[in-house]
Amino acid sequence: MDNTKSILYLNRISEIGGAEVSLQELMGSLEGTGYWPVVVLGGEGPLLQRLQGMGIEAYTFPFETCHYKNPLPFIRTIIFLKNIIKKHRIKLIHSNMFWDNQYGVISAKLSRIPHVLHVRGFVNSQYTWKSFYCLGTVVICNSQHTCHQFICATGFKKRVEVVYNGIDVNLFKPDRMKRSATRKNYGFTDNDFVMGMAGSIIEEKGQFQLLKSIHSILIENRNYKVLIAGNNKIGPESDYYERIKAFIANNKLEDQVLLLDFVEDMPSFYNALDVFLLPSFKEPFGRVLIEAMATKIPIVASNVDGVPEVVGHGKTGYLVDSKDGEGWRQHIKRLVDNEGLRKELGEVGRQRVIDNFTLDHVTSRIVSIYNSLIK
Repeated sequence: MDNTKSILYLNRISEIGGAEVSLQELMGSLEGTGYWPVVVLGGEGPLLQRLQGMGIEAYTFPFETCHYKNPLPFIRTIIFLKNIIKKHRIKLIHSNMFWDNQYGVISAKLSRIPHVLHVRGFVNSQYTWKSFYCLGTVVICNSQHTCHQFICATGFKKRVEVVYNGIDVNLFKPDRMKRSATRKNYGFTDNDFVMGMAGSIIEEKGQFQLLKSIHSILIENRNYKVLIAGNNKIGPESDYYERIKAFIANNKLEDQVLLLDFVEDMPSFYNALDVFLLPSFKEPFGRVLIEAMATKIPIVASNVDGVPEVVGHGKTGYLVDSKDGEGWRQHIKRLVDNEGLRKELGEVGRQRVIDNFTLDHVTSRIVSIYNSLIK
């Protein structure tokens, strides 16, 4: 490790979402690049367990918000990070989300090292401490839409790079054996038409709205099945998960709609599907889209934000207004009735991922940014 440069990664939570999976995969792909990851998380959780299992040096410390009435908790966080920087001879700080920026950018400035902010979500300028952004070195955005929104919200005038999320296409790929085994595990047959969606169980992901939209076709054909994968521990919507469960029970859909909570084996999940659905009201990129596309699963998704940069309408799937119930039903029925179309969209989708959204490509781009900042 004598010639290896240490990068400090910051992530305020330790639950698993798309941003956390992307961070985990980036750190796991640094071997051989000359960089070594060290990470600080805001608390314990499944992400910490994953990183420890990978042999990555991981610490936890509460990321206290900077507040002018009581700045001491924030100062304690900065002191902790400064000690980590000194201990591991950190050369650069990479904040994984814009919420982590205030801690990373101050620590980097005090230590006279570069700071990279990865914007993977939405910027609410009222709460993101805009005054901190001018202190950063480089911003990485996960889509052109996110980039535009970030610049408009913060007025950031320094270097901004767009680097799309990437995945391992050798992990996410079609597998007929996984398809049959996973369906059997969920109590489905090869004759069922299985739709799936994956994402945190929060209001903006639109699971409840979609179930209401497709309720009529589920009632028409009991061979239509829905798998909903997602962590219900992220976000403040404490009753949202219960509302979804109540809708399923009240409409007697327990045999057709399964709530799976967090799914560890996502490649098997995608292989069980005939179509993947993403009904989000907000979606800066949609990592689950490229995972499904790499598995040759056609997409029906909300036409919002960064999604059109991923899904080609009529080429890899279909884009619909998030609240257009009739549009969702029509596109789903079109795919139900045409197996050849499903196969065609799936083939094009996998090739699109190979051409644009591989983990190797993402790692290469980010390492190139690191190289330009660390002399």
